[in-house]
Amino acid sequence: MIITFAGALILIRPEFSNLYVEPIALVSIFGAICLGLEAIFIKLLTKYEKNTQILLINNFIGLILSSLIVFFLANTNFLTITILHAYKISYDMCTNLFFKGS
Repeated sequence: MIITFAGALILIRPEFSNLYVEPIALVSIFGAICLGLEAIFIKLLTKYEKNTQILLINNFIGLILSSLIVFFLANTNFLTITILHAYKISYDMCTNLFFKGS
C-alpha cells in the first residue's frame, strides 16, 4: 500500500509551495489506498473462504461501487435498467452458487 501511495505521489508531482492539490489527484490517492486495502483483505480472506467465492463477491461489490456514478450520469432509462439487470444476475449467481446450502 505504501508503494502504491508513493507511486501516486510521483504521478501527481505535488508542489508544496502553494499547497493546492487538484481534486482528481485526491481521487487517485484515495483509489490507490482502496486498492491496497482490497489486496490485503483478499489475502486475509483466502485463509477462511474459497477462492471462487471471494472472486465473485469481490466482483459483485466492484460492480455496485463502479456503477453508482452511472446512476447519476445516466440520461436514459435503458442504461439504468441494463445496470439493474446486471445487479440481479450477479446477485442470483452468487446466491445460487455459493450460499444455497447455508
